[in-house]
Amino acid sequence: RGGLEPFFDFIISICDTRLNRDNDTLIQLLNMNVERPIKMLLYSSKTLAVRETTVVPSSMWGGQGLIGVSIRFCSFDRANENVWHILEVERDSPAALAGLRAQTDYIIGTDTLMNESDDLFSTVEEYQGKELKLYVYNTETDNCREVLITPNGDWGGDGSLGCSIGYGYLHRVPRLLPGHSRRVRVPSHTSCRTPEGLTEVRQHVFSEKRIPWTWQSSVMSQRLSALQVSLSAVIPTEPIPSTALGQPLLSSNPTVPTVPSSESVPLSFSPTPLLSGH
Repeated sequence: RGGLEPFFDFIISICDTRLNRDNDTLIQLLNMNVERPIKMLLYSSKTLAVRETTVVPSSMWGGQGLIGVSIRFCSFDRANENVWHILEVERDSPAALAGLRAQTDYIIGTDTLMNESDDLFSTVEEYQGKELKLYVYNTETDNCREVLITPNGDWGGDGSLGCSIGYGYLHRVPRLLPGHSRRVRVPSHTSCRTPEGLTEVRQHVFSEKRIPWTWQSSVMSQRLSALQVSLSAVIPTEPIPSTALGQPLLSSNPTVPTVPSSESVPLSFSPTPLLSGH
């Protein structure tokens, strides 16, 4: 009823009391406010935003606990980084039998704490031949679900799960703006397997439209020949009178010098001083 979202929501404060220590403050405040509305401040690692909600602790709602959630004390720093993106699922693999969906599924947790990229793979190795519970978020449904999977290195294909997994900046859960529902399919990625059985994910490459060099050279030659001007036509050979300094440069319509043909203009020159006698 309070709109709490599992795995993504972090309780920052309750009843204006900051929950920044691993103690019983939350439990005490809930017990003190049974059947009374209390204010919660939440941070979402999915929307990267803070919001406020109201919850009424109750022992008569029909389930366990006063608010019906299981919580643990942890930091939300880098919370959106510990995500494993399902890229491809092979047919008849443990991942396919468990119902994992390519591109739109993200593994966001297990029953064990995972803080590093290798933690998921270590857990999979530990559960060889045993049922493993994964918490999976799907971008199409915008919901989390529990997935039971049994890692098996002898299923007939690569790996123990039979799926390609991406981790890192390019494989985080796409940010969802507050108040918006997600119904957009995640763009596909190109992946290939390496000899070690790992998955290499190639980033999208945006190609530029380049002009052929032969065309550039031709156009540049035409422009250079049109701009070749004799230096003697624009560089004065006599000193500029001192009385001319400070006067308007143009007192009437300017006179355009005659441009000699490009054949008489050298491609290199040694500049001479502009003002002789100084």
